[in-house]
Amino acid sequence: MEEMNPIVYLKMVDTEKITLVTVDGEKFELTKAQSAMSGLITSMLDNLDDDEDELPILNDINSKTLRKVIEYLDYHKDVPTPDIPKPLETTIEEAVPEWDANYINLSQEELFELVMAANFLDINPLINLVWWGGLILILGTLIATLPKEVMNKQTRRRLRQS
Repeated sequence: MEEMNPIVYLKMVDTEKITLVTVDGEKFELTKAQSAMSGLITSMLDNLDDDEDELPILNDINSKTLRKVIEYLDYHKDVPTPDIPKPLETTIEEAVPEWDANYINLSQEELFELVMAANFLDINPLINLVWWGGLILILGTLIATLPKEVMNKQTRRRLRQS
């Protein structure tokens, strides 16, 4: 079996679809509408010569993470991305629509992989959503471990704003 290089590559299937291949060899087909939120993919498609059909993207996004990114792109190709208020003065569940809040209900490791992929692919709304979701997860764990008498309302508000 041929060993795959640790890269993701972009391949044009036709003028309306592209194929992304992950480091672990799984192929994902995207429409241009799905990939429009990715600054990297948009830029690469704009710079693609007529005789080129694939371009290497030097990164190692695995299939599980890319599948999650595509889930986000697929949903938000027709649904506007939420604006997350800063500072966040409420829970993430109250700040964003239910679909987005459920989408980031992941482990710290999954959130880290997702934000790294979103950052690499230049998908700013996803970066913001995952970043805030991760911060809330970490702060929620921190707040839960502190004694209640230490955590007055003002302290909680300061932690949410940082």
